[in-house]
Amino acid sequence: MTSRTLEHHPLGLGKRPALIVVDVVKGFTDPACPLGSQADSVVAANCTLMEAFHARGLLVVLSTVIYRNAEQATVFRHRLPDLNLLVPNSPWVEFDSRLPIIDSDVKLEKRHASCFHGTALEETLKSHAADSIVVTGLTTSGCVSGNSC
Repeated sequence: MTSRTLEHHPLGLGKRPALIVVDVVKGFTDPACPLGSQADSVVAANCTLMEAFHARGLLVVLSTVIYRNAEQATVFRHRLPDLNLLVPNSPWVEFDSRLPIIDSDVKLEKRHASCFHGTALEETLKSHAADSIVVTGLTTSGCVSGNSC
């Protein structure tokens, strides 16, 4: 049996990529929070990406997890009780203050791992004519999967 190489062509980022910054919030970037870790290099890398998208006038979407009642994501919260810290008015749901957030950035509140599930992200991307996405941030190993995009 011989193997062959399939021809492929890189697609690049498209003409209007959007940046999705997943959960770069104090609860995950501050080691004082039980959910947090020392994430200085991750925050710095996200700042660089955000600045590049801002300089080109491209869409930046930031997500945070906020549980507004006991019925939201019950299985996930039961499995990881420290998630119960992510409630309205908690400092842990606030975006990391080092991020260069500007007025045109879209702030997205979610209750599930995926930014697409139960949010207006798809409509936001369409309304900005985004033709590709760059996904970055924290907790992305749990928040990005084949069924998220």
